[in-house]
Amino acid sequence: MSSGNKTTATELAVACGVLSRSISRATLLSIQNVKDEDIDDVLAFQQASVENCSLLNTLWNVGNTIGNKVGRSSILSIFWTGKEKRSSVSIAAQDLKIMLNSGAGATTEVSVKVGSKVIHNRSIEWLRVLLRGEDTDVYLRSENWYSFCAPIEQNEFFQTVDGPAETGCRTVQDWYDSNQGTTKKKQFASHCAGLMRNSRVKEAYARFVAVVSRKSAEVLNRDLDERHTHGARRPIGLALRKLIRLDNHAYVICGLDDGKPFAALVPSYEEFSKNYNVIRLEALERARGQPEVGIKVTIQNKKTGSLAELNFHTEIRWSHGKFCGNPEGKIYRDFSYTELPWLTHWPIKEVIRSKCRN
Repeated sequence: MSSGNKTTATELAVACGVLSRSISRATLLSIQNVKDEDIDDVLAFQQASVENCSLLNTLWNVGNTIGNKVGRSSILSIFWTGKEKRSSVSIAAQDLKIMLNSGAGATTEVSVKVGSKVIHNRSIEWLRVLLRGEDTDVYLRSENWYSFCAPIEQNEFFQTVDGPAETGCRTVQDWYDSNQGTTKKKQFASHCAGLMRNSRVKEAYARFVAVVSRKSAEVLNRDLDERHTHGARRPIGLALRKLIRLDNHAYVICGLDDGKPFAALVPSYEEFSKNYNVIRLEALERARGQPEVGIKVTIQNKKTGSLAELNFHTEIRWSHGKFCGNPEGKIYRDFSYTELPWLTHWPIKEVIRSKCRN
């Protein structure tokens, strides 16, 4: 029996709460774009465990709070967009669209986040393009970031794991240029994984990680300094806009953050810009077992002069094992949504729903 789909279940539990109707087949059928298989996923997830049931009840309460705030009597329908591909024009995720009768085309968009700290599934190259103020929607991946930042240390690590003997390639660049198939890459990655307890291998890898982290931070800071030098303030604001997902219009973000339910109104980028300035954006070396770069953003309230710091980090890693092609990455937030002073938080009112049973 299927245990259901967590993402589908959590997003649609919020939708049921917005409607203030039980998490049931009948309610789910009333939500636009929901198919029979989606309903099966939700109900299977709900019934799989007491923990799952409790989670959906908590998210129902979150949705119920949103429904109260937007005015439940004005809700015409809800459209679930969770399975739709997000438009490149839209910065914020749109999991639900609440259609309202308060005006022509009036909608409230809702982004559901359940414990995720991931801001973007993007590489450090994408982040560099963003910080330079260039168009991230059309950027193309270029050279291997590891080869760009630490060619010597990467090759030393390759030599330490017996790369030439295992692959028949003299250097790590020869290995990349040979364009080996998936099977060969996986075999070599498995070989490397088996050596990671070896002290010499660990030392070589630690040196490699340290250099990639340091050089990556240096490259990003050099780009940022060039933007500051030439007086280009706009790209910094645009970078923050994409990092914290400020869209052209206000929307609701909700879910669980650090284990606590929340719902908040995110202002439009224009509204944010009326009240806040981005003072500083800098990259920080951060090697923690794998290459990482921290991003610190300093923001000032225009009215009070108070400063707030937001911290992010990006991981730089081989996604399918060591030496399996170009590294990829994820960008994470190192803060809670409750720390963002520009969000309008709505207290979650707990409403008792059906009991969860073993």
